[in-house]
Amino acid sequence: MSMFSNLAMGFSVALTPLNFLFALCGVIIGQIVGILPGLGPIVTIAVLLPFTYNLDPVPALMAFSGIYYGSQFGGAISAILVNAPGTEAAIITAMEGYPMARKGKVGLALATAAISSFVGGIFGTVLLTVFSQQLASLVINFAAPEYLALMIFALICISGLTEGTTFPKCCMSICIGLMIGTVGLDKVTSTQRYTFGILNLYEGISFVILAIGMFAFAEVLRNLRRMKEHEVQKIVIDDKVKISFKEWKRILPTQLRSSLSGFFIGVLPGVGSTTSTPLAYLTEKALDPKGDWGNGEIKGVAAGESSNNSCAMGALVPLLTMGIPGSGTTAIMLSAFMILGISPGPLLFTNQPDLVWGLIASFFIGTCILLAINMPLVKYFSKIVELPNEILFISVFLLAVLGAYSVSQRWFDVELMLIFSIIGLIFSKFKFPLTPCLVALLLGDMMEINLARSVVICEHNPAIFFQRPIVAVFILASIVVVAFPRLKRLYKKRKAQKA
Repeated sequence: MSMFSNLAMGFSVALTPLNFLFALCGVIIGQIVGILPGLGPIVTIAVLLPFTYNLDPVPALMAFSGIYYGSQFGGAISAILVNAPGTEAAIITAMEGYPMARKGKVGLALATAAISSFVGGIFGTVLLTVFSQQLASLVINFAAPEYLALMIFALICISGLTEGTTFPKCCMSICIGLMIGTVGLDKVTSTQRYTFGILNLYEGISFVILAIGMFAFAEVLRNLRRMKEHEVQKIVIDDKVKISFKEWKRILPTQLRSSLSGFFIGVLPGVGSTTSTPLAYLTEKALDPKGDWGNGEIKGVAAGESSNNSCAMGALVPLLTMGIPGSGTTAIMLSAFMILGISPGPLLFTNQPDLVWGLIASFFIGTCILLAINMPLVKYFSKIVELPNEILFISVFLLAVLGAYSVSQRWFDVELMLIFSIIGLIFSKFKFPLTPCLVALLLGDMMEINLARSVVICEHNPAIFFQRPIVAVFILASIVVVAFPRLKRLYKKRKAQKA
């Protein structure tokens, strides 16, 4: 079947009443959690994961996808109105959007964010549609050594490119995730490992429990501590949310450039919108040095929102085609695939085309829904920032406990969740990143199985790994990812010493 016929089939699946309803609800929920600083798609999907056990895979995954890209625009609303980015990706939007709002251009800032989110989402979805099947056709020929090298490359990318922390801390986080994954029965020999005689640990530690504890519950505890901090100035929307054709024409090149760079950065595991949005912003700043940067430049809002929405679509490419999560949110979504009995990867396009193309079609639909509801209704969505923190975090607390208990209907999982929430607080205190631990736990089982298969294939001769071209490419790329930033810093240091 051609790409267009596959996409037509996907729209027929996505537009069924039940699937469309779940996509709509996911987009709205995603926008709401994006607006609320401290929450986000990772926390929300982690809390809702246990409630999808008995759902059909298509509507459940459409809802989670809607939460993912819906939160991207939601973060812009609180960033523009109260200078409190609801998501990490909205930090760039706050840099220019909040000054625009203080100048009385809040309607223009919100309209620019909405339309830029739409352009980035559609642009990214088109590229996802075009490239995903081709990449899946390439990956379908992978054997165990190639998959092992690919997973090592994914972990190296996450450890080498995670911002706001150090490389050793990223490596430590990965090791902790891999260690947690070894608890339970060995996937190859079925022998017990690190169960300490506790029967409840024989099945291993559920990814859902770890995600709820380290993300959702720990986030509640962190935000309860911040509740008494100073409040930021709130801006009221007193004009219409609109943008003129002249203004949109001015920012259109920015939207296209930022969408293109955001998508391909999103494809790289471990990079994400925390890298793509500053890069898009700096690119536009370099192209237009005379702009009013830092004081309400409309191109800054357009660059940030186009980039983060396109980046979200790019992060879904390795998830759908290789089963490799490219970010913390897609790691949670990979867990949702597994819970629903689906193995994402190259065979997904062949074995379940209705699901994968229905999911891609829902991205188009959800992006259009976001634009349709935000232009007239963003004034009402903005009221969410006034929700009392006590109500918000108590609700998340109850959902976290209920979600942990519902995994296996046992209080042992709730106790594990509490333990992981404490570990999450320790990670946060000492600036250890959570995402590498999360991804390592997910990839640990697959790495172990593919390592065992690779040992059989190579007949205990490691040299065969370097004789397989794809494996050699991934190993070389891993070395480059680790070495390049350090060589770059060393070069700058020596250059500064000579100067």
